[in-house]
Amino acid sequence: MIMKEKASKKRKLDQNEDREEKNKKEKKDVDLNGDIVQETPREFDLASFVHSRAIEMEAMSENVKVVGASRNVFQKLPKHMRRRAASHNVKRLPRRLRQQAQIEMDKMPRKVSKRPSRYHRRRPKNLLKEYERRKRNNIWLETHIWHAKRFHMVNKWGYKIALHPNDKGYRAAYRASAKHSLLMDISYYCCIEFFGPEADIICILKKVMPKEIDCTIAAVSYIDGSQQGMSVLYHDSGYPSKPIGPVTFLWRPEMKSCDLRQLWLWIHPSCYREAINEFKTLMGCQTTDSKPNIENSESKVEDSEKILKNETFSKGQLTVTSLKDELVRFRIVGPLSTDILVETFKKPDISEKSYDNSQEENEKNANCSSADNNESQSLETKWWKDYFTGGDKQEVFEQQWQRMAKSTGVSSPNSLPSNIVIGLTVRDPRLSIPLHKDKVMAMHRTGCYYRYDSSVSQSAIWDKHIRQQVKTMKLSDHELNLKRSQTLVPGLEIKLGKEESRIPMLLIQDPGPMEGNQPLPSRPMIGSSERTQWSRHGKPNPTYGSGWDVILPAAWSMPFWVALVYRGARVGGLREMMCVDEEASRQNFPRDFPDTAAGLEEETHVTQQLTEKYHKYPPSKRPNYTKLGVDSPFQCPWSKLVQDWSEMLDIAVDEDEMSRTDVQEALIRSITGRFYVLRNQRALNKLRNVSKLQNDSHYNYLRESHPSITNNFLPAVCHDVTELDKVIIEHAQSLVPVRMSMLQKGNAEEFAMICLPSKDDLDRLAANKDYGGPIEPKHKDHELETRKNHKNAKKNRKWEKTKPKIKITLITEDLITLITDEGQAQGDSLVPNNSQTSVVEEHVKKKGSTTVIGSKQGQPKVATAVSKVKPKSVIDSNARPIIGYISHGKFVYNVGHGVGFGFCSLIGLVRSLHEKPENQPLILLIRNINTLQYRFAYVAINA
Repeated sequence: MIMKEKASKKRKLDQNEDREEKNKKEKKDVDLNGDIVQETPREFDLASFVHSRAIEMEAMSENVKVVGASRNVFQKLPKHMRRRAASHNVKRLPRRLRQQAQIEMDKMPRKVSKRPSRYHRRRPKNLLKEYERRKRNNIWLETHIWHAKRFHMVNKWGYKIALHPNDKGYRAAYRASAKHSLLMDISYYCCIEFFGPEADIICILKKVMPKEIDCTIAAVSYIDGSQQGMSVLYHDSGYPSKPIGPVTFLWRPEMKSCDLRQLWLWIHPSCYREAINEFKTLMGCQTTDSKPNIENSESKVEDSEKILKNETFSKGQLTVTSLKDELVRFRIVGPLSTDILVETFKKPDISEKSYDNSQEENEKNANCSSADNNESQSLETKWWKDYFTGGDKQEVFEQQWQRMAKSTGVSSPNSLPSNIVIGLTVRDPRLSIPLHKDKVMAMHRTGCYYRYDSSVSQSAIWDKHIRQQVKTMKLSDHELNLKRSQTLVPGLEIKLGKEESRIPMLLIQDPGPMEGNQPLPSRPMIGSSERTQWSRHGKPNPTYGSGWDVILPAAWSMPFWVALVYRGARVGGLREMMCVDEEASRQNFPRDFPDTAAGLEEETHVTQQLTEKYHKYPPSKRPNYTKLGVDSPFQCPWSKLVQDWSEMLDIAVDEDEMSRTDVQEALIRSITGRFYVLRNQRALNKLRNVSKLQNDSHYNYLRESHPSITNNFLPAVCHDVTELDKVIIEHAQSLVPVRMSMLQKGNAEEFAMICLPSKDDLDRLAANKDYGGPIEPKHKDHELETRKNHKNAKKNRKWEKTKPKIKITLITEDLITLITDEGQAQGDSLVPNNSQTSVVEEHVKKKGSTTVIGSKQGQPKVATAVSKVKPKSVIDSNARPIIGYISHGKFVYNVGHGVGFGFCSLIGLVRSLHEKPENQPLILLIRNINTLQYRFAYVAINA
C-alpha cells in the first residue's frame, strides 16, 4: 500500500510539471505572432521586388537548365516519368525537353553500329564481298576456304598459306608420304612465260643461269620439252655471289605451225619481284602494266573475282609475260601417287561421234528456255573440237593415255624417267567423284620401264585462249547439282554431253632425292673392318620423296582437289613440305639459301621471333648463352665465319718464308667480296671424292715444299692437288652445304655449331665406340654481377619512390690515353676489347658512376660498368674450332637417327679433311646451343 501511494504522488507531480511547460510555450508563441504582425508592411510593390531579384532569378533559371557532369536532360524528369527507351528516342520525352535532349544526343559520340547477324553475313552476295575485302592484302589460293576450316593459316610472301593441319602431327603426314600419298597445294609459286625465237630466249637466260650449276636450258634433254629442268637464277654477271633463287623451267614441245618457242619459268614468290626486275634490266624495257589492275563487278559472282592483268614487256620478237596466279599447281608425294592420279583422271571422248550425239541430245530437249538455247549456241564451238581436228593430235592423245595407264605398273614414281612431262586432257572430275572417301589400293606391279618421247608432253594448256575458254565454260557447282537432282536414280553418273568440260593439264614427275643427295646409309663404320655398323634401324627408303606435280588452268583447283582427297590422299601444309624435303635430303627455299635476299629476310624474321620469345621468360627460366659459350644463339654469323677463316688463311700465307707460287698469290687475291654458297657441281664432286682416294704422293711433296699451307688447310688425301687448289682459289669465301648424320644418340638442332674434333677426341672414339664426345668447359659471364646490381638498384628505387641522381661520366681523352698506353686500344675505337676491360673497370670503380661509351658530339650510348667481352674470332670462341653451323635439323624417320643440314666454311672443311685419319669417314663435332655436350656426326657433302 505504501508503494502505491508513493507512485501516485509522483505521477501527479509529473503531470503538473508538464502542464506548466505547455502553458509557457503557448504564451511565448502568442508573443511572437504579435510581433510579426506588427512588423509586416501594409502594402507590397511587386514590380520593384521582381526588378531587385531579376538577376538572381535569371541565374537560377540558367543553373536549372545547365546539366552537370553527372546529370542530363533525361534525369530531370521525375522518377515516375523516366523510361529506359527515352534515352534512344527523343519523342518519348515531354515537348519542353526535346530540343535540349536532341542537342545532347548530337554531342555524344556515336556508337559503332552493331555487327550484322550471321544470317545476313552468310548470304552469298554479302559473303563474296567479305571474301574480297579480306584477301586484298594477302592473296588467297583457290583452296583457301577448304584449308581455312582444317589448317592453321599464316601470311607469307604475300599469300595466305596453310601452315599445318589442326588434327594430326607430322608423323601422320610422314606415314602418308612413305606408304601412301601426301597432297600439297603449291599454287603460290609464280610462273613467268617467255615467248619468242629460241635463240633469243637462250641468250637472255644464259646470262642469269650459269652452266657451272647444272645443265643449261639449251641441254638436249630439256630443249625438246620432254623433261623439266632445274637451276639457280643469278643476277647478270653476279655468279657466284649474287643469287636470286632456285627455278624450274619447262619448254613447250616444238610446233610445226610456228617457228617461235615458248618456255615457262617457275619461281618462289619471295624472290619473284627480284627476278622480274632482273629480266626488265636485261631486256632494257619497261612494263606495259606496272601494277595489276583490278576490276570488280557486283552483277555476277564470276565478275566479282579479281581480274589481274599481269605484267608484260618485250624486246623485238621476245615477249616476257607474268602468269602469276593464272595456273594451279599441286604436288603429290608417295608410292601410290601414280595410282591415285590414274584413278582420278578419266579419259574424255573427243571423237566426232561425241559431237553428233551431244547435238542430237540437245535437239531432243524441246522444253528448254530461250536462255538455254543461247547457251547451246555458244557451246557449239568447243576448244577441243578445233584443237584435235586434223593432224596427229588425236594419235598423240591416245599415246598419252596409254603411257599414263602403263605408269601404274611401277612400284614408285621414282622408277620412271626423271622429270618427265606428260600432257593430258581429262574429264570434269566432279562427274566421277566417289560418294564416300576411300583409299586407293596398290595395283599390280609389273616393274616395266617405258621410254617417253616429246610428243607425249604436248598439251593444250600452253594456249592462253584455251585456258580462258576452259575457265569461262566451267559449270558451277549449283548448275551441276541441279542436273544431278534431275536423274531418275540417285548416285548414277550424269551425262552432260556437249556441256561437259574437257580440261587440259600437265603432269611432271618429281624424282625425289637426286644423285649426291641420296638418303644416308645406316651408321658408317668407324675403326677396323671387323667392327659392325652401328645402325639399329632398317634400311632407308631410296625412293622416298618422289611423286608428281599437277599443273591445271585457273578456276579448276577445287574440283580436282576434292577428287584427289576422296581417293585417299592426305593433305599437308608448309610444315609438311619442309619435313618431306628434310626426309628426302633436299634443300628448301628460302631456308637453305642464306646468300639470297629472300633467305636473309627469312633469317631476320626467325631471329626476331626467337629473340622476342627468349626475353619473355625470366632469367631463371631461360638458358644463359654466355655461360654456354654461344655468341649468336638465334642467328648463324655466316659472314663473320667466312671472314675469320679467310684471315687465318692470310696469316698462314704471310708467315711463309719460302718462295711464293702462283697458287699462293691467287689464294691471297681470292679473299675478297661477300660470302656465298658453293653450287659448282665440279667443285662439290671433288670435295665429295677426296675422302675416297688413297694416293697421297702429291700431298707429301707439297707438304715438304709449302708446310705453312699444308699443315692448316690442304687435305691429307688428294688425287690432284692443283685441282683442289683451284677450288680454294676460286671459292675461298664460299660455304659448302653439308649433311650431318649423328653417329650415336642426339639430334642436331637449329643454330648448332659444327666444330673440328681434336686428335684425342678421334682416338678416344676409335678406342671406345660408346664414347659420347667431349664437354665444353663452362664460360664466365662478365655481366652477371652487373645485372644483379642493376636489379637491386631497381628494387631500391621502387621502394624509395625517388629516382636517384646518377652521375654520368663520359669516356674522356684521359681514359682513352690510359687505354692506349696499355698497347691494346686503337685510335678510332672507343669500345673496350679484351685487354681494355680491366682498365675500364678500374676507371669506373674510381669514378663510382655509370660509364657512357661514345663521343661528346654524337649521341652517347649507355653501357653497363662491365661490358660483355666478345672474342676476336668466331673460330676461337669455343674449345673446339668452329667451321660451320646447322641451319635446321631433326630426327629423320627415313634413316632412323638424327640428321642436321648446314653449311661449313670451305677452308675449314678442307682443314678437317687434312686432319681426318686415313681410311676413315669424315667425322666432325656438333654442339647444340642449349648444352655443353659435343656429339660426333658423320659428314656428307650435300649437292
